[in-house]
Amino acid sequence: PEIGVALGISLLIGILFFIFIKKIPQTAVHGIGIISSLLLSPIAWTGYTLLTIPIFLEKEKWNIPYWISSLILVTPFAIILNLFQTSFLNFVFWGWFYGWALVILLGVQVWELRNKGN
Repeated sequence: PEIGVALGISLLIGILFFIFIKKIPQTAVHGIGIISSLLLSPIAWTGYTLLTIPIFLEKEKWNIPYWISSLILVTPFAIILNLFQTSFLNFVFWGWFYGWALVILLGVQVWELRNKGN
């Protein structure tokens, strides 16, 4: 739990830095806000990943990270339930499968904002 709290606080500080110090566009704040709220929430449910649909719909052309995260998010939960129960490594990877999609999506959002500033 301590590692999770430390990672959550680090992510929160990074997000606040991006929003207030880097002065990102208001249109980008909603995407980062949705993704970070799903990542940081202690009671997030996999069904809440539906809230990421506007992030995908606002893109005219998807790049590879958008495709990867979308393919992860459309993977049926029944498949993940069968896969994550086979070993501890599978538990870590498959048990947080939708979380990996959110991390990829957050990373690509931040990367795009960083590159727009250059």
